Amino acid sequence: MKTALQELIEWCNSCLTDLTLSDGAKTALIVTIVRANDLLEKEKEQIMDAYISDRIPCSEQDAEDYYFSTYKIEKITITEHNQNK
Repeated sequence: MKTALQELIEWCNSCLTDLTLSDGAKTALIVTIVRANDLLEKEKEQIMDAYISDRIPCSEQDAEDYYFSTYKIEKITITEHNQNK
């Protein structure tokens, strides 16, 4: 049985695409879960800390639609972070 955290990470990975910025920097994303009734506190902390490097989301709205209905999540914020490598 997969945990909600594993499902979230797998789903994110399945719909993300690689991106290299014009200056050669890589773009990473952080997925922040504000409140999810069906997740343990430890899982919520892990998701808030989840850092999926070198990728961007194809659609933040898709993530919200899926996880709102599946895990009763209140809010998902996807933030891009530039990293010079």
